[in-house]
Amino acid sequence: MAAMGALAVAGYVIGHGSGLGRFVGLQGAGCLVGLIGTAFLLGVPGGAPAAPTAAPRPHGAEMRDALRDRNFRRFLFGTAGLSIGGGMVTAFMPLLLVEKVGIQPGTVIWIDTAAMIGGIVVSLPCGWIADRFGSRTVLMPGLTLGLTLSCFWLAVLALGKASLLGLPALALLGLLTGIASNAVAIGSGRLLLAGVVPPTKSVAYTAIYYAWVGLMSGLAPLLAGGILTAVAAAGRSRTGMQVDSYTVLFLLSLIPGVLGWLYFAATRPDGAFRTRDLFKGQPWM
Repeated sequence: MAAMGALAVAGYVIGHGSGLGRFVGLQGAGCLVGLIGTAFLLGVPGGAPAAPTAAPRPHGAEMRDALRDRNFRRFLFGTAGLSIGGGMVTAFMPLLLVEKVGIQPGTVIWIDTAAMIGGIVVSLPCGWIADRFGSRTVLMPGLTLGLTLSCFWLAVLALGKASLLGLPALALLGLLTGIASNAVAIGSGRLLLAGVVPPTKSVAYTAIYYAWVGLMSGLAPLLAGGILTAVAAAGRSRTGMQVDSYTVLFLLSLIPGVLGWLYFAATRPDGAFRTRDLFKGQPWM
């Protein structure tokens, strides 16, 4: 809800302002609010290290053991596919909406608000389903919906029909994107902590996981930027050949996305039910 309020303010400022000053002002306001929030956290108690119950093993040995865990490696590869495939298109989606669809910059932020609404609507149902029937019953449909949306954008761009999308269609796409993103976040987060990571070895496993996510998330926009630049340069150098950079970007983003789906599907479930059981009605009986 706080993020939606922030986006509403940002959308108004960007839509009614001009020049770089509107962006600088929003950046300054965001920094100020962030510092105030940090100041409130200073009074939160806790944070003292827990006393070890036994002589701990060297941290390097714990991390090597974690990397030998085949199920953990599958989860990491699934996370890599999700981070790279999703990050490649997310980083440049505002530019795509402005350049290909033709909407105003302020309207882009309202589409993000629709995505947040979708995330809010689906949060409690996804948490309820994941807790009772297993994380993958939420994770796999979320991944499938995300890949379906990427295929839709690929088809629209390849056919040159992106400019025909109106605000209602874009809002619906944003809503579905928020649903998919939150379902994946809830499912993958719960699968990691309740199924993949052994409770007695959580430090080593989570250290590797967060480092891996940071690396893959940072790689995604760099890779996407390189693809857009390379395709644009190839289009300029060859007369008569016009290739849309965003079409190629969405096409290539499907490769890590599908690989991520397959690796998550191969990760050991943390519940007694399979995803397909939800659609057969068995868990509800």
